[in-house]
Amino acid sequence: MDWFWNTVLIVGVAGVVVSSLVAFQRHLAKPGGRTGTGGAAGIGLMESLFAPSSYEARIELERQGQMQAPAPVPGDPLRGLQVAVDEEGLPSRVVISANNHLP
Repeated sequence: MDWFWNTVLIVGVAGVVVSSLVAFQRHLAKPGGRTGTGGAAGIGLMESLFAPSSYEARIELERQGQMQAPAPVPGDPLRGLQVAVDEEGLPSRVVISANNHLP
């Protein structure tokens, strides 16, 4: 009967390992799931203790990097877009520039 408990123990440990790996993979699949994982979190803790101004600057950079661009409102100029119209008022040529510089 000793083999039975050894088998139960091995199957139980394998089940815990597999379920924790599945949970971790599901965590990574979520948006933003890959931020804050790994050994860098421990280094961030040490940085916050010994160099708080550097830590706060890094946090501010991360916050600014995650900010979304402001949505355009009606009346804003169309940057990066040039539309040429003919005599009838119909668009004849449209130029879209990715870096906001027009020819």
